[in-house]
Amino acid sequence: MNSKRIGNIGEAAILNKFVELQIPVYIPFGDNEKADLIAEFNGKLNKIQVKTSLAFDDVAKQFVVSLTSTNRIKGKADYHKYIKEEIDYFAVYNIQSKIALLLPICKFENRKGLKISVPCKRCTRNQFELFNYEDYTFEKIIKY
Repeated sequence: MNSKRIGNIGEAAILNKFVELQIPVYIPFGDNEKADLIAEFNGKLNKIQVKTSLAFDDVAKQFVVSLTSTNRIKGKADYHKYIKEEIDYFAVYNIQSKIALLLPICKFENRKGLKISVPCKRCTRNQFELFNYEDYTFEKIIKY
């Protein structure tokens, strides 16, 4: 399965999650925008960048998700880290575990990726920071 297909699965799952929660969702036209979706919750329109992870490590009970976008120019990869002026939230979806999270950009800005442990446990690698995934479920982030 290629990365475009994996991303499409994640976008569809996140769109479905918003629809289940009766959150209005708007889809930007084209494929060149920073946000994949616009969702209306917590009193405003929020720009959402969807990030999808394919594999879930059943032994370690964790998955890794990239928070960057990759642009290839003349065979060279350019990695873009998102900032708060571009999006409001990352919507993270793991295909194997079906876990969906809503991460505010203000807490995860300029990151390359995350290792998400279920349940939360200590990580020792520098590029991954400990956070409690249960604080970032859709139901906890969206105020009704």
